[in-house]
Amino acid sequence: MNKKNTVIGVLVIIILALAVIAFIPKNNGNVVLAPGNSSDENATLNNDRDMNENTESPVQTNGGNNEEEEEEEANSSATLDDDMIEEIFVIYTKEGFNPKSITVNKGQTVRFINESATPMSVASNDHPTHNIYPEFDQYKTDARGKSVFDFTFDKTGEWQYHNHLQANHEGTVIVK
Repeated sequence: MNKKNTVIGVLVIIILALAVIAFIPKNNGNVVLAPGNSSDENATLNNDRDMNENTESPVQTNGGNNEEEEEEEANSSATLDDDMIEEIFVIYTKEGFNPKSITVNKGQTVRFINESATPMSVASNDHPTHNIYPEFDQYKTDARGKSVFDFTFDKTGEWQYHNHLQANHEGTVIVK
């Protein structure tokens, strides 16, 4: 009976992993899902390299063939050519924001996507006033009450934010 439960448990984990993979947006070279897990992750955008250079990037655009390589990439920081990226995603789940910390260039758009069963309202700190970066407040935009919030960071600095509706879920955007 114990062996049967173990087999069932492994099958459930595999099915859940496949379901998660199926729902991750496909990378077409213009959209990048920031790497990460539930711990402290960082994604860095870098426009110092020429797009025509034949250099390897820590983030694969065509998917990996090796599970170990994919896991290593998911747990590392990402360095990406700015010209290749239109948006970077931060996913909100019942555990909070993922990745918790990203680094972008000034003028970069970040898309916050709510994949939880509860509402999300992304806003800069301090809670509840949001006065540190008042423009960075989903509630004050057309995205109020929606599951997707796009924000273009036009100020350099380190901007801490939270879900106004569950303020203990926090993250940081560093704008260079």
